[in-house]
Amino acid sequence: MQLPYYEKFAYDEKFLFERGSAPLYTTDQGGAFEIVEKFGEKVLMQKVTLETKADEWGETPLPTTTFGDDRWYNYSVSADVLIPSDNKESDSETFAGIGLRYIFEEDSVGGYALRLSSGGKWTFLVCGEKEITTGYIDNFESSKWHNIKISALYNEIKVYVDNVLRHEFNAEKIGHGAGRAALYSSYDNCCFKNICIEPSESGSYIKAVDDTNKDITYAGPSWEHFTSGSYRNFKRTLSKGKAGDSAEIVFFGTGIILTGVQEKKSSINIEVDEERIFKGYDVPITGYRRSFYVIGNLPIGNHILKIFINSGELAIDSAQIIQ
Repeated sequence: MQLPYYEKFAYDEKFLFERGSAPLYTTDQGGAFEIVEKFGEKVLMQKVTLETKADEWGETPLPTTTFGDDRWYNYSVSADVLIPSDNKESDSETFAGIGLRYIFEEDSVGGYALRLSSGGKWTFLVCGEKEITTGYIDNFESSKWHNIKISALYNEIKVYVDNVLRHEFNAEKIGHGAGRAALYSSYDNCCFKNICIEPSESGSYIKAVDDTNKDITYAGPSWEHFTSGSYRNFKRTLSKGKAGDSAEIVFFGTGIILTGVQEKKSSINIEVDEERIFKGYDVPITGYRRSFYVIGNLPIGNHILKIFINSGELAIDSAQIIQ
């Protein structure tokens, strides 16, 4: 799916009737996001409330709809949101939100997300780490539309409310690889319009290969290759090596993102095109689909990345090649 992508929900009635008021491309993970007429224009509304929410088998995320392309990496998402006044009897917060790099949810958040509540509180969240930071908008009016935006450039994440930069976050070693855009809501009739998804200045797309791809070769006595594992791993495969093992990845692009769930800490040396980039790089403990190493802004062309494990155990799930 090509960027930029703009969505104003200006569909005709026949189209909406045939699709049950669902827009193109969205996939609801929780709740129900449907196009309605409001104030003389078509907007996307989250329809399920606490009063109408059915009993569930298992667990369902808070209202979330995702859309776009799993290959999106460096890009921004913005939307105008209208948040109902918080007049519920429950303690749950009324909020609308947006997100990017969504692959699967944990704690009802995938990738990076920004929420805005009816009281003017904004919250930046990271999948697997929950709430990172919050702030408040002075003289906030929930009866008006507000613009929220989140952007990603490699591991640099920025969030905006009403065109004002509110927070900058550096994911350092642990980040999120490529993933879709997302809209979030509490169990309230939050509304969205003017969805805008734009590419960042570089590296907006990736090509993902799993750890069993022919362009990844392994050397050393301890590598183990799991070919029918958890669905949380890309294509359900995972390769694990120990001290003394090495791996080589041949790719064409401008950079590479390495992902894999790390249950134990390890230390590795990294070479790119025969030049040592890191000696004694400490790989942190990470969750599924999280990136443990990113390098970008290489000249477009063929490259070779080599990994040498000094200590501990390293898991490789996928290599996401930045185009």
